Amino acid sequence: MILQFGQSYENGRLVSPIGMNVKAQEFYGEIRDIVKSYFSCAVGSIMSNRIPIVVPCPISAKPYEERIDLVESSRSLISKLEGRIEAKFRIGIGRVREMQEMERSYREALRALNGSKSRVIHIEDLSQNGVYDEEFPVEMEKSIFRYLEEGKEKECVQEMNEFFDWMLAHYAEDMNNIRLKVLEYIIWGEKKAFEAGAVNYGFSYRRDYLDVAMACKNYEELRKWFLDKMVNACRAIRDQKEERSNSVAKKAMLYIQENYSKDISLDDVSGLVNISPYYFSKIFKEETGENFIEYLTKIRIEKAKELLVKPDISIKEAGIRSGYTDPNYFSRIFKKQTDMTPSEYKTRYGE
Repeated sequence: MILQFGQSYENGRLVSPIGMNVKAQEFYGEIRDIVKSYFSCAVGSIMSNRIPIVVPCPISAKPYEERIDLVESSRSLISKLEGRIEAKFRIGIGRVREMQEMERSYREALRALNGSKSRVIHIEDLSQNGVYDEEFPVEMEKSIFRYLEEGKEKECVQEMNEFFDWMLAHYAEDMNNIRLKVLEYIIWGEKKAFEAGAVNYGFSYRRDYLDVAMACKNYEELRKWFLDKMVNACRAIRDQKEERSNSVAKKAMLYIQENYSKDISLDDVSGLVNISPYYFSKIFKEETGENFIEYLTKIRIEKAKELLVKPDISIKEAGIRSGYTDPNYFSRIFKKQTDMTPSEYKTRYGE
């Protein structure tokens, strides 16, 4: 779900004037505490005038009842927030999805907010979806675009080949319909790449797509063109993710190296790089091989070692300058990392 805040309502929309985001930082801690008193959840950092909220829950056997309860709890939450904080709030709610589709649920919550003027809106209440033909391989389609969005080329190609085989098994006599489905998927895939910031869009970029699809003389030519275009979109997303991950990790590492002596937290650093703490933790671990706390501790202990060998710096000062204001805690962490107490290290290696 997404919690949106602003100063006032205009035509059912929240207005967030200049300076509102700065003000929001002041009451963020209170917002987080109130939200957590209503839901067992993870509360993300402020992004623009929105706060993402992840509420882990099983897929219910009674989704309608769960949705009603969630909407009612959200309404109660807004009343509580507006009674405690000088601001107005709205909540958009996405569908319950698997962890790997959490971003999709976020987009649904955002679409719910943008598509309604209600203070609390669930995506299921925004519109009704159509129904697939019974024999259509819905899960296969979902897998294709999930793997594409994740930049997993091998898995995406496998699913696309299986889907193409399915089309041939059911509609081999209707090549134009298969051409249409191929065009639909290619355009859909390129839209996913565009939304991920991996490609640009121009009105005439696809001017030859229809001609190319119609010019394919047989299914193998059509399959090859289909795979080539989808793989290009998948690779663009993968490359963009890698570039962003590298940038996020490097920026975070530099911040930690320059601010290790301060009381910094995961929320501080994830806010700096403007992504959710959950997503930041995932990226940071993938790029560095260490989680946030492990890396911060390593930097602090290395700095403490440098300070402890200096005769004019006490153990207490070394701890404080390394980011540990509690001497007992500093001693425990140092011993855990080095198998020596700060005192033992200073005695053995001091100048």
